[in-house]
Amino acid sequence: MITKGWHLMVLLLGGACGRNNNTSSTHERRLIADLLSQRTEALGSNIRCTRPMKTEGPVNLKVTIRFQKLVELDAASDILTAKLWIYLEWTDHFMTWNPEDYGNITSAVWLAMDDVWMPDFAIYDSLNSRIVENSYSGLFVRHDGTVVFIPIVVASLPCDGDISTFPYDIHRCTISIGSWIYSPNEVSLISGADEGLFLQHYQQNQQWSLQLDSHNMESILDDCCSDQGDYQTAKYHVTIRRNASFFFFALIFPGCLLNLIVTVMFILPPEFQDKINIGVSIFLSHIVLIMVLVEVIPSNGQSLPVIGQFYCANTCMAVLSILASVVTYNMQAHTSQVCESSKRFLAKMAHVLGLRQLYRDAKPECDAPLSAGDFWHVMARVVDRILLLIYTVAMVTCSLTIFFQLRC
Repeated sequence: MITKGWHLMVLLLGGACGRNNNTSSTHERRLIADLLSQRTEALGSNIRCTRPMKTEGPVNLKVTIRFQKLVELDAASDILTAKLWIYLEWTDHFMTWNPEDYGNITSAVWLAMDDVWMPDFAIYDSLNSRIVENSYSGLFVRHDGTVVFIPIVVASLPCDGDISTFPYDIHRCTISIGSWIYSPNEVSLISGADEGLFLQHYQQNQQWSLQLDSHNMESILDDCCSDQGDYQTAKYHVTIRRNASFFFFALIFPGCLLNLIVTVMFILPPEFQDKINIGVSIFLSHIVLIMVLVEVIPSNGQSLPVIGQFYCANTCMAVLSILASVVTYNMQAHTSQVCESSKRFLAKMAHVLGLRQLYRDAKPECDAPLSAGDFWHVMARVVDRILLLIYTVAMVTCSLTIFFQLRC
């Protein structure tokens, strides 16, 4: 008996839901038919070209852009390809109804684009733009006459950037949107820009970070239509920064480590035979990193990025360290006699450079004179120490200069 009761309740509820759905669909169909009929009676057959105004004055068009996806940023040519949601909102005075007459329907009525007046819009800065097909199908209408149209646009926009600071390059782009056909006397543009709304549906990009700097309305006077007044434009100023963490660990950090290894060449004894081999290995490592850099760095043929200058300087210093190692290696092998003044000069330099103990160990006895072979050996170590100091100062100065150029 209980089972039969449950079955009966389910049938009754299902029938009620079915009747409600049918009633709702009937109200909606009747509402759409009445809206189209009253609009045709008021404006005639040319609905698309007649502005929906009962009195004189412009149609207030609210424009809001939402940045949905950064498709691509060509840093070399400074072209941004972006997917945008364009929110257009206006009031159609011939599309109003009393919700009580249509089952309390207040919104969620969709109409075809050919059945209502449509404002035109254009992205002025775009080099190439297209509207995604499936987004250009209908409009949303509320009972108070508010019409909302949300096309999805894929646009290519020019930007202003400087790739000389790669991988810390910054690109600034401007999105300008407005009416192309209607004058300000016919369509009045209102910006609905908001930083939170602008990035509300933004899909994060792993390579680039994006932020909205500012937005404003501008008036542009066109010489051809000066009698119509200033044309209004909504502008969004966007800043795009490259996420440089990967490039830092893949390019900059290895170059700094190779610079530190070069200092080992000046610390090793001049007679160490593999000293030159180490220098050649460092040089080849720099060449490999330069080849990798050429593959990943954007190039416009106008300027050499700072990181490229960094690697050129490192490669030159690696070559100079190899040449210095050859010189000191040959120097320590000399056996020619030198004068006493040269020995006294060497003793002072060893004392200044912290090689006093090395100088003492080279003498067979405390008061004994320094032999020619020992003299040249100590001289090679002194030259290595001087070159180490010069290289360290040059490396630190060059690295800090390039670092501040990248970050500023």
